[in-house]
Amino acid sequence: MRSLLLICASLLLVTPAAAVTVTLPLDSAASSIDPEFAAAVPLSGVLSFEVGALPVVGNTTFDATSIDVSTGTGLDITLDPDVANPGLGVINAAGSFLIPNLFVQLDDGGTSNLTLVDVTGSVLFGPGGDTITQISTTFTVDSGGPDGVYTVTLLAVPEPSTLLLAAGGLATLALRARRNARGDR
Repeated sequence: MRSLLLICASLLLVTPAAAVTVTLPLDSAASSIDPEFAAAVPLSGVLSFEVGALPVVGNTTFDATSIDVSTGTGLDITLDPDVANPGLGVINAAGSFLIPNLFVQLDDGGTSNLTLVDVTGSVLFGPGGDTITQISTTFTVDSGGPDGVYTVTLLAVPEPSTLLLAAGGLATLALRARRNARGDR
């Protein structure tokens, strides 16, 4: 049995880490699109991204694989479906990321494509760095029209129910481990 565990452990050491996909809902109280000459509008939706490997050591790929954001007033923001890897960037071990060119599609009854240059932001890693618990970014878009500059703020965090479910699962595992250590079944 001990030999089998050593073989499995050695295979894990030589196997390259797989990419990790993370999907987080937007915090609509903290996410908004804020026109220069009008009131801010809250945003809701989901962000999905893929990280080269967790925990991050040095730099690794950071790829926004899905953006599904809505104002609830008729404006939807998604990744541009006509561009391969429309959200490809890099993330470092401190949690800072850069997407040099983020290609998005805006739909407010008519569709327009937009390239956002040098989108930066940060992620918070969970304990041990093997999970991502938050992603945030703020960037500006010049409308070129009477609305002026828009400031977009996105904050994505797990839903409270997800955190409660995870805490319940950990408590169950801890209880089972305690019973097994005492010999109870």
